[in-house]
Amino acid sequence: MGEPKPEADTKLHITTVQGLVRRVLYSDDDAPPVDAYDCIVVDECHRGYTLDREMSDGELLFRDEVDFISKYRRVLEHFDAVKVGLTATPALHTTEIFGKPVYTYSYREAVVDGFLVDHEPPTRIVTALAEDGITFLAQEEVELYQPTTGQLKLSLLPDEVHLDIDKFQRKVLTENYNRVVCEQVAQQVDPSLPGKTLVFCVNDEHAEMVCDSSKRRS
Repeated sequence: MGEPKPEADTKLHITTVQGLVRRVLYSDDDAPPVDAYDCIVVDECHRGYTLDREMSDGELLFRDEVDFISKYRRVLEHFDAVKVGLTATPALHTTEIFGKPVYTYSYREAVVDGFLVDHEPPTRIVTALAEDGITFLAQEEVELYQPTTGQLKLSLLPDEVHLDIDKFQRKVLTENYNRVVCEQVAQQVDPSLPGKTLVFCVNDEHAEMVCDSSKRRS
């Protein structure tokens, strides 16, 4: 069986950008006509390709963010219809495709109206690693881990190496680092107040490490 297709007499179609890309740009002789729709409503229209995570099967249609936005725009411009984009965080390419927002509802207005909860000023936890960074000088002797043998090998660096701390902390997960950060977070939480605390982790392994650390301390 091929991919399911919407019935011609159905008044409302719900699809994804990936689905429309396949139907419009990769269909040999069955692409929807330009007048197929009178109105197209795109929810979360700011969404673009995210480069810092693994691609899903649908996203394999796109090489990178530029390719995503290009196909995204080509698909929308294929149809002679009114386009309505909905988003809380318009990006530059959002306004380039849909134009300037015709209606805005600010965070502060939503707080005053009682739809959102106000927040305290953000507290940034800056570690010594984040301040100092990680830099190895040219000709410096370093230990290189050999994953095939599980051993360390001494090597001289031919050039200076500077590691991006944000990317480094997403790849290298350590219990001591988690413990220190969690202790700092705990100092900001008042246990006498109602509510819960939500902690965002890099991946499942990181989340399990944080949970195990908190269980041992409790």
